[in-house]
Amino acid sequence: MSLISSASPAALPPRYQRWLYTEMISDPMMGRLAELEQRSRDAERQSKQAMQRMWLLEERIAELTAALGQTQSYVAVLGITRMQDRMVGALMRMQVVRRDTMATVMWYDAKDARDLKGIDVYMMKLRRRLTPQGIAVDTHWGIGWSMPNFSKARVRELVVASGGTVGLQPWFPEAAHA
Repeated sequence: MSLISSASPAALPPRYQRWLYTEMISDPMMGRLAELEQRSRDAERQSKQAMQRMWLLEERIAELTAALGQTQSYVAVLGITRMQDRMVGALMRMQVVRRDTMATVMWYDAKDARDLKGIDVYMMKLRRRLTPQGIAVDTHWGIGWSMPNFSKARVRELVVASGGTVGLQPWFPEAAHA
């Protein structure tokens, strides 16, 4: 607690209140104390902003963890590559997969816009493989992609028809191309 806030001017007679304020302004130590109190308030404000950013990052981590937690491999069933398998896994689990989430699902460490542009090429090739099988991928411009419910049902149907189980197999990237 500072001297400024501990000395309650209202508790003093008016003649002393004026003396107290005059003394505070003229004393260089009080100026320094006021500066330090302002720095403290600024640091507290920055701390609150950092906490808000941390909460946003924790939400993003939870989203990416869910996207990366693939439990089913679709390589053999759909005749797709391992990279496309990751994309289908994310589309099966999430309502809408954002572009940066898809980059993380595919490469785990997308660093720049070139990586994000490469996703468009992968998505085009994935659509070419899935369309003949009756599976669609919708584009949400400026956001990302989604797989309609009828397409998700078609993928599950193909998995069951091939003798697999839906969502019960562990997914290991090494085992997908062994």
